[in-house]
Amino acid sequence: MKAEDTTGVKAVHEVGIVKFQFDPEEITVQIGDTVCWVNKEKRQYHSVWFEKSGEPEPDYFFPGETYHKVFSEVGDFPYRCGPHPQMTGMVHVIAADITAEGKVKSEEKPETVSSEDDKSKGQMPATETPEDPCLQFVKPEEVSKP
Repeated sequence: MKAEDTTGVKAVHEVGIVKFQFDPEEITVQIGDTVCWVNKEKRQYHSVWFEKSGEPEPDYFFPGETYHKVFSEVGDFPYRCGPHPQMTGMVHVIAADITAEGKVKSEEKPETVSSEDDKSKGQMPATETPEDPCLQFVKPEEVSKP
């Protein structure tokens, strides 16, 4: 199964997979954000399966590969690795006007940030929409070759 369309992505959040664990195990994002799972293992394949939502298990992805999903509704979305059921995680999706701490955002003007600043913070600049938003996270020095 292919990851979902990322048109209109607001932000991209990385979850690493290392030593048979999702890192971080829980993440809070806003509606419209993308979560990108990066397999940083040396030799092991994994999947990101939202089994409780009734979705079929997606294809496995191997070291250096990514899987991404755009979240379009508020809620808590538990997931697990298909071949390794002890690996579990949770995506909490909140409305765009609520912060991760549960507070209502103020009507402040957003800070203007250059593309270079955005990339260093792990955010995708508003003017850039790569075909695969996960690609910005995979750095050769972070991925071990088998």
